[in-house]
Amino acid sequence: MKRFLPLLALLVLVLLAAYSAARFYTGQTLSQAVDNLAQELAAEPEIEVLTLAYQPGIFHGELEYDLRVRAPAGHPLLDTARILGAGNLPRWLNLRGTAAVSQGPHPSADGLILAWARQSWPGLELQAGLRPDGMILGTLTGAAYQGDITGPDELPLQVDLSPWEGSLRWQPDTQRLDLALTLQHLLVDQAGFQGEVREAVADLELTVMTGDQWQSRTQFQADRLELASDVSGTRLDGVQLLALAERAGDRIENRLEVDIGPSLVEDIDWQSLELRLALSGLDAEAYMTLLEELAIATEARQFGPQRQQNLIRALEQLVAAGPTVNLERLALRLFEDSASDDLAAALRLQHDGGDRIDLYAPARLLEQSQVRLHLLATRGALLRISQWRAEADARRLAIERDILRTEEQIQRAASSYYRNTLLTLQFMPLVTMADGKAETHLELRDGAVYRNDERLMPVAEVVRMLGL
Repeated sequence: MKRFLPLLALLVLVLLAAYSAARFYTGQTLSQAVDNLAQELAAEPEIEVLTLAYQPGIFHGELEYDLRVRAPAGHPLLDTARILGAGNLPRWLNLRGTAAVSQGPHPSADGLILAWARQSWPGLELQAGLRPDGMILGTLTGAAYQGDITGPDELPLQVDLSPWEGSLRWQPDTQRLDLALTLQHLLVDQAGFQGEVREAVADLELTVMTGDQWQSRTQFQADRLELASDVSGTRLDGVQLLALAERAGDRIENRLEVDIGPSLVEDIDWQSLELRLALSGLDAEAYMTLLEELAIATEARQFGPQRQQNLIRALEQLVAAGPTVNLERLALRLFEDSASDDLAAALRLQHDGGDRIDLYAPARLLEQSQVRLHLLATRGALLRISQWRAEADARRLAIERDILRTEEQIQRAASSYYRNTLLTLQFMPLVTMADGKAETHLELRDGAVYRNDERLMPVAEVVRMLGL
């Protein structure tokens, strides 16, 4: 036993020395890797490397960085920014600071980690780890915040933010980025306008093959989204969203799926909403220009003549590529006991494309298009819509003329609207009234409109009827 203890102590010392040597070796390896990375980044035209160096120690090191980064034209991050309405991003993004690094190896649930780096800012902490295969794993932790910040138009914005957290994964060899964010509660209040988010989770997956080849998948869900002003309000419960996008060369494919539970928009309520929309064959350049112009015009709150021309040209370029718009399903269930859709729509629109597209010649555009349309409304939905219309009239009279309608007057107006709607639909040749619902199946092809394969009228007549 006396001889065993010294051997055990020696073994522990050897293991400690080996572990220390491994961590020191990791530090030296990281230092060389950072130097190599700095040389690679310096060769990129979208990155300016002012400082990027790693000072290793035995157990810990320090990463110092001072970089200026910009996304190249056509990069999916810029595309995403335009889709989100943030077209006017700063040209360069400055990244500067120092990060404490704990040298490994460290075992973890995600495998062996060579090093952990930690960076803190006021109210935010980032911890990132590097695996031997080059994958970077990270966690974000945000602190709660209550107070004012400067919002749009330089107006104070009151913010109540709960603690939040996020995670990231970056795989350099496959150019795949995964981001996730979890938020318990966010409330913003500005000049009588309030917005609130409860129990929200967002996930983004972005895979970049080249600058013009990428795929993205975005998921979002929230228990409740609420917007309110002095005169109106919106409450959406059980929100789920899935957005898929893919760019291959000069074409973009998009798909959007939305499901919303019991909600109230203004005074319009429903039990469920379902949306399935696919866009294919979109000209990438025209699509991004269109989104950017819309974002700029929305921010400026006006469409000047030049903006209008830019939008027209972008739309004509989109149509020239022969896109397809497929509204697979838009459905509302208005009542708790609804066994099927109360309001529904489906639309598929495809254009042949071509070199000469003129949006000011609608007849020719329709002649070169194929359209399938299905609309449905139950009698219960028509009655509910009539009720909404009568209630909206009553509110308008109260505000504009100080006239207060009684509940009996509102109900009489709703009944009148409902009877007139049914009478109008019964005399419309494109609508079928049967089984307690109004429904139409229309198709536009070969320069004419068809209902259930019956030719009804040429496109030119449709254009005249619509006053186009």
